[in-house]
Amino acid sequence: METVLFIKHLDHYLVGDPNSPRVWVGANPAALDALHFVVSHPRWKQSVDAFGGSRKPNAVHQRLHNAAQALAHVSPPLAQEIRRGLKCKYVNDKTGTRSVWVYDPQGATVFVETRPRE
Repeated sequence: METVLFIKHLDHYLVGDPNSPRVWVGANPAALDALHFVVSHPRWKQSVDAFGGSRKPNAVHQRLHNAAQALAHVSPPLAQEIRRGLKCKYVNDKTGTRSVWVYDPQGATVFVETRPRE
């Protein structure tokens, strides 16, 4: 399985081919940070409300989708894999119904490396 990078490094990301990674900042750094947070913790249900913007589920979905779509400019396989595995779930708790996000690597087409090699 091919490996693609999605590694946070200071104020930017290293994405794409591990042998020649590209630097990516994106138009919405908060959405990119939220997307990286979700992908870095596969199968964990993550609330990404704290990453800025409207907290309405449709707005959060659109920001994450746009951030993933923009990654296609530097790494089409990474963008395709994130869009494939990213899902929204709704949970009920004391504060009511809220949306959480999960990245499911089951059936992945590429391996997304989110942590720098030691």
